[in-house]
Amino acid sequence: MTVTIRDVLQLPSMRGSTLLTDLTGLKKPITAISVLEYSQPTSIQRDLSESVKYIGNELVLTSFASIPSDTEAQCRNIVRSSQRGEAGMVLFYVGILMPQVDPALIETANENNFALIMMPPLDMTIAYSGVISDVMQAFFLDQMINPIFAIDMIEKVAQLPDAVHSVDTVMRMLSDRLQTSIALFDLDYQILKSESWPRGRHEDWNKYVDITQKRTQISDQRLVYWEGAEDGKRLGKLHLLLIAKNELNVYTRSQVAEALQIALNLWGRDFANNNHVAFLSAMMEDEPIRMRRLGEYYHLNLSDIHHMWLIPDFQGEGNDVQQAEFAKLSHEFAKIGLCERYHKILFIVPIGDPDPAVWRKWGDALFSKCTKFHLNVPIWCHNVPTADSARRAVHLAQKTADDAVVIFPKKNI
Repeated sequence: MTVTIRDVLQLPSMRGSTLLTDLTGLKKPITAISVLEYSQPTSIQRDLSESVKYIGNELVLTSFASIPSDTEAQCRNIVRSSQRGEAGMVLFYVGILMPQVDPALIETANENNFALIMMPPLDMTIAYSGVISDVMQAFFLDQMINPIFAIDMIEKVAQLPDAVHSVDTVMRMLSDRLQTSIALFDLDYQILKSESWPRGRHEDWNKYVDITQKRTQISDQRLVYWEGAEDGKRLGKLHLLLIAKNELNVYTRSQVAEALQIALNLWGRDFANNNHVAFLSAMMEDEPIRMRRLGEYYHLNLSDIHHMWLIPDFQGEGNDVQQAEFAKLSHEFAKIGLCERYHKILFIVPIGDPDPAVWRKWGDALFSKCTKFHLNVPIWCHNVPTADSARRAVHLAQKTADDAVVIFPKKNI
């Protein structure tokens, strides 16, 4: 179940209101309510609109107080609201501030599949606050009565314009519904997407990675939960972090995971454009079909990958900065297919076969960087042209790297 335009029209504060647009608008879901008093759309308004993260399916209350007779500007506001995924608009104080509702507004709203509602004209006693209060209560009761929300939420997003079909939109709606900060990490705890509650709050997401318990209370009395999720098409297994002021039961947490997994499968095409962990995951988990598909996705020709550098025990604070420095350094010596960390190892994979003289200079430069960051010495995996040989090399490095440093203390590579 969900709150729709039809439900809103039946609320006490909406008594006497009129749906001006097609009856199809009655079925449109509502997930939020807001007030709009923009005037003529300007460059500043455009910048604000692009900066604000809209939830989608919002119901907008307005009286067009600063443009009461400018039909053209009112229509532009309706089009802009529709493009942002808002569901409809409620017009207040018609005949008082707005002289009338021009037929062009109704036509524009219908063309954009946007519901337009008029409150009782010439009535100075109606107030935004009454509608806001009633609609918010309807949201609250709906959430209490219908705790199973994953599929319903995906359906709501599917009804929005194509431009806002995304994992980001689903995360914002989940965060707003549960008043919870949400973040998705890949298998190696690199953050992929996040949404804070309240909006605009700064969260230091990386500080929660060291929390190993599934449920933990932190210093500000909020509760931290770790759950599993999966992006089967690209990244494989993911870590889901929830930070809530109130208790989230197991059913609610499972609904969050389910909603995100569906969103990833439907709209996750660009979710991990700059993250090659998926490719390494497919290689290390012996999934050749996924590895080939991801190779095509990331424009990696598997036949051009013959060698790789490994830097083991690559973890701790600042590893994002360190990884960027290793990538920049390596690009000076060869064309790099990927520079990514997976299971506490940094992989640096060149494309093709660099000149033999390059390897020693490159290795010395990597060693210098490792020394700077107090990391283990770099391991050169020469001639690993197949996924199986690369996998064996990684397993050998994981098993013996620490011992090798002790046995050969003077070796830089």
